[in-house]
Amino acid sequence: MLLDIEGSIFEVTVWGTAEETIVALPGLGTDTSWYQFLAPKVAAAGFRFIAMNPRGIGGSSGTLDNLSMETMANDVADVIRALGLEKVHLIGWAFGNRIARSTAARHPNRVASLGLLAAGGRVQPAKEALDAMNELISSDHLAEDRLVHLARTSLYSPSSDVLAIRKSVAAGKWPQAREAQLLASNKAELSEWWSGGNARMLVVQGLDDKMAVPENGYVLKEEFPERVTLVGIHDAGHMLLVEQADKVAQAIVSFLARNPIAKA
Repeated sequence: MLLDIEGSIFEVTVWGTAEETIVALPGLGTDTSWYQFLAPKVAAAGFRFIAMNPRGIGGSSGTLDNLSMETMANDVADVIRALGLEKVHLIGWAFGNRIARSTAARHPNRVASLGLLAAGGRVQPAKEALDAMNELISSDHLAEDRLVHLARTSLYSPSSDVLAIRKSVAAGKWPQAREAQLLASNKAELSEWWSGGNARMLVVQGLDDKMAVPENGYVLKEEFPERVTLVGIHDAGHMLLVEQADKVAQAIVSFLARNPIAKA
């Protein structure tokens, strides 16, 4: 589905028809295809799951010049309005959780709850993991043994199989959007989005995540103990959406059952 909002186009993919609605945001420079493993499981539990491509990704358009976290948060709020919804559960994976938290901070009346998957930002990854990730995403032709080594050093759990890792290079890449998003994130103060406004938060961390290291979840729980539900997933890294979709879906469904939109 394409939504035309004041000259910008936003592409959304929808699973399910339930009234209780989730809007989900992908990771840095990635598209909604990453949700193909998770979304059907959550929708089958009685939710409408809508994944949104940010501007410059997939069928979504709009200028990337001087992109900011505020612009991306406003885009999300505009999409919620365009869908005819007053309030939704907002889920963000990796960089998408920064956009989700920024949206909740700037548009609290639109966000019933936050689901943060691979939530980083405060505790930084090791240089080895960063270097491995940069080589992995910037190289189109890697020998399989090298690809697997880089993926397990940065994005995947050591226990993840080769088939799961291959999926990381099969997904679309959007380098211009990725660069614009990185610049926007680097310009923003952590305080602009870290707290996620006042929304209740589900924080799902892969315990083998080397990018959004699990310590970030522990910090969030310590800072906001009444608002944060923290779930750790074994045998999952940054790509927990692919590696452990069943367990991530279970965590989301359990949390949302306790925190429906009507209670927000």
